Amino acid sequence: MSNCGASYFSIIYLGLLSAFILGIRIDFGLWPILMFIFVVKSADIGAYAIGTLFGRHKFSPNISPGKTWEGMAGAVAAAVIVALLFAAGFDIMKWWSAVIFGFCLAFTGQLGDLAESMMKRDSEQKDSSQNVPGFGGILDIIDSPLFAAPFAYLFFMFVIAG
Repeated sequence: MSNCGASYFSIIYLGLLSAFILGIRIDFGLWPILMFIFVVKSADIGAYAIGTLFGRHKFSPNISPGKTWEGMAGAVAAAVIVALLFAAGFDIMKWWSAVIFGFCLAFTGQLGDLAESMMKRDSEQKDSSQNVPGFGGILDIIDSPLFAAPFAYLFFMFVIAG
């Protein structure tokens, strides 16, 4: 029965959440999907870089021991900066909307990373696979965009299509 539950969860986790990513592209166009991807991944990069350099205060040692508050600040800063650059360069949204967008995507992306870490801990795995050298697997690459996609879709729906 646990295999059945895992199958349903996989369908929802990968299928439903990735449908929001596709929806952003179809419903809002090229620049919003690029903005979404760049903002979420810049948050990941900012969290890693700042957390590695300055991280001292753990915020989730039982789930993801490497996560720090300093890394979270780096994620927010990077996401907001990239969102502001897209908003200014491509006239996608107002500057204050870009700040909110970057801030929220940084947090939802980090939640996705924590959720994927919980799944790995639950299955007693360090990495989700060895298919992507230097990373914890393909899920470590897509976890933050998957979790952030529903928020981004709704944000674009109200801000762009508004």
